[in-house]
Amino acid sequence: MRKISLGLVIFVLIAASCSSEKEISSEQRQREIEQSKYAYQEYAAAAKRAENQDPEGLLKLYAIASDDLTYTVEYSEVAGERLRYLLHSKTELWIKTFSNVEMNRFKTYLKRSGIGVSKLPNGVASDEQFKEDIFTNLKKMKGDKKESALIDYILGL
Repeated sequence: MRKISLGLVIFVLIAASCSSEKEISSEQRQREIEQSKYAYQEYAAAAKRAENQDPEGLLKLYAIASDDLTYTVEYSEVAGERLRYLLHSKTELWIKTFSNVEMNRFKTYLKRSGIGVSKLPNGVASDEQFKEDIFTNLKKMKGDKKESALIDYILGL
């Protein structure tokens, strides 16, 4: 009987600690809502600029993808995914833009994020095809020294 009672007490304590939620103040909740709105607006503007061949849009997406404290984890992940789609669809713009950023930091970002996507674009049947398309586009490019170094790095990922 003692074993059952002790087990029951432990179970109740664990269940109680798991079910207790932190109270979020209304001020904190409002800050989170404002941060999410800001992140969405910044992301949407950057994505539109990047789709319109504007390097500043790519750079802003990179800023969002690499700063989840300012832009929230969700938008950082979405921006990173969009960057990888753009590497696939706008390879030349992508290379020309990112060959001019601080390379060690950018390489660290690429190594961490990779070049794969969670949802494949239309017309792409597999992750392997997605990467192969990128590699094919990269191999066709001729660039300056910085661009060639970035191309070589990505091909080595």
